[in-house]
Amino acid sequence: MDPETDNASQPDYDEVPYFVNVEENLRDLTEEYAENEDMGREQENEYKERLLELAEDVVTIVEEVQMDFPEKMQAALEKAEAVLNRVITFAYHNKLDPGGRDGEDSEMSGWGHGDGIGLFHMMKSFAETTDRPLLQASRKKGEFSHAILNNGLEIMRMMGIEIPKDRLPKPYTPWKDTLRFHPSSSRCARFLEDCPLDGGPTEESPRALSVYQARAEISITESSSPISFFAPPSGKFLFLLSRSGWKMRIPTLSYWDTNDQPDDYLDGRPSALLPFADIASHGAADDESGLVFVGDWDRVKSYAWWDTTKNEAREKVFPVHTLKSAGLSGAIGIFSNGRVGRAGPGKVGIWTIADLPTHGASGKDRIGDSIGDKVDTWRDDPQNIERSAGSEPHSTIALSDETYQVSQWHAHPSTLGSMLTASKSDKPHYNYYCRVIDLEAGGKFAARYLGHGGEVKAFSTSKGDANIFATACDDGYSRLYDVRQPLPAITMESGHNNARECTGVVLCHPDGIPYMFTSGRGEEAIRLWDIRAKVPIYDLATGNNAVVSMVWNDDRNELFAATEWEHSDYARARIPIDEHGDPEEGEEFQESPNEVSYLHKDGVRYKNTDQAWPKRARHSETYFGHVFDSGEHRIYRYAFKMEPDRRFFPPDGGATA
Repeated sequence: MDPETDNASQPDYDEVPYFVNVEENLRDLTEEYAENEDMGREQENEYKERLLELAEDVVTIVEEVQMDFPEKMQAALEKAEAVLNRVITFAYHNKLDPGGRDGEDSEMSGWGHGDGIGLFHMMKSFAETTDRPLLQASRKKGEFSHAILNNGLEIMRMMGIEIPKDRLPKPYTPWKDTLRFHPSSSRCARFLEDCPLDGGPTEESPRALSVYQARAEISITESSSPISFFAPPSGKFLFLLSRSGWKMRIPTLSYWDTNDQPDDYLDGRPSALLPFADIASHGAADDESGLVFVGDWDRVKSYAWWDTTKNEAREKVFPVHTLKSAGLSGAIGIFSNGRVGRAGPGKVGIWTIADLPTHGASGKDRIGDSIGDKVDTWRDDPQNIERSAGSEPHSTIALSDETYQVSQWHAHPSTLGSMLTASKSDKPHYNYYCRVIDLEAGGKFAARYLGHGGEVKAFSTSKGDANIFATACDDGYSRLYDVRQPLPAITMESGHNNARECTGVVLCHPDGIPYMFTSGRGEEAIRLWDIRAKVPIYDLATGNNAVVSMVWNDDRNELFAATEWEHSDYARARIPIDEHGDPEEGEEFQESPNEVSYLHKDGVRYKNTDQAWPKRARHSETYFGHVFDSGEHRIYRYAFKMEPDRRFFPPDGGATA
């Protein structure tokens, strides 16, 4: 494109379908795909490549418009977002119309053939370039995870396939043979192949250096089945929404005072069994009012966790408000001027906290009408459901897109009154969007961010840089954005071959140096990325648990992770005996008699122990330097210090073979 071109020849994104070639090619692809019922793997891969190329074409158009016709950028972004959404919808659902919102006469309406199985389980990244790279952790050729080895070999044995011993796939290199940056680096950290040997922070930046070298004390507490994990902007408290009780039907709120914790474990306050009819899945905490707001499908309740008069934490949370949020089942957000909001399809309900009636000094006064005695619930204790219908919203903001329902809120890092948002993607509307909503401008969509190949599951911002934010997406990638640019500056693969969704992301700046922690659900670990060097540094162990969400505490230089135990099939743990290895803290390796070790048929001598290991764990017993399995849902704290106490490391959950 020539920036000197006459305006008459410039593309008009308001009237001319500049993306028409992409749309026509997408139509051709879907029609071919529908007609080819007996395609093989090679043809299927060809369709995948063509679909990814169409997504890449959209990104290229956006880049060209941004460079040559910036005045057309807003219209181009709107069109690009819509086209990409159709590409992604087809990739997952074998249909192009993401819900029919374009109307019966739309060119795109009716494309595709229902909610069938799409081309992709997880869509590959398509928005990277040389200047905006895709970062991946490299693996040695021929090495495979513990889960793949166990499952693959088991299937081969069932099929009667025998593989010669010298051709068997290999597990990952044992931890004892990998790089270790410092004697105080945690045994629960495994430094990766790509990690540079120099170029990291110096001792003049101790907080950053302790993170970079994984000098950490690691402590835990057990939890109920985790759903949502969050903190107020101050980081003074941590809140966990979970499900507990028989058959996990009771919504539960657990919380921790981050400034009042022993070093060796996490000491939580008494958990609150929430009096909802359904499981509470959304929450937000407010420093100014000292309230935490949590909600199920049609109500929101607030609880006081901080005494604003005495300026101290309460011993236990106290019920304050109930909000009626029927038709508003999405994310809960804390907004400026003492307001709380909850999203619904195409709208946001707003309540002014100071004007709300309360449950009184007893915490039991009814607010609004009664929901009655007959409540639709799965709970086995319906008598414990509080019956207040709650306060109606004081106002409602109508969004310009009636299908847009916010699934995630996060305060914009640099614009007061604006929120980073992700859209919920589910029937009947498949919306894979990431937008900024300006609440002070009546809910206007102030910015659009492209490049996600799925639904955004989490946002993270940092006090260290007001111009960037990070996302975790269920396409298996995390991304770093500059708020002023519509495409990701860096894309990071959170797991091997983006096999499972990216569930958590933390952006932080200890001593002003940018890092990102990411977690892929299938990885059962947390990965640190050096943003400046654009490389992964290490994995942190989670005891074979999947990470649900993470929170960073700036003041304390600590990472918290809510994790979920998903394993049930265990076998005897194989913990090698190696008198030349580096023993765990508090034990010594010696030439072991048969009663404490045994020689396996693979030629390795193992500890004779009752300790068990999940058969389908992502990592083997030797991937990290400390052998432990969680065996339960846990909250992990990684406290980064220059001189960590090496006695503080996670205990095994006690599963036995």
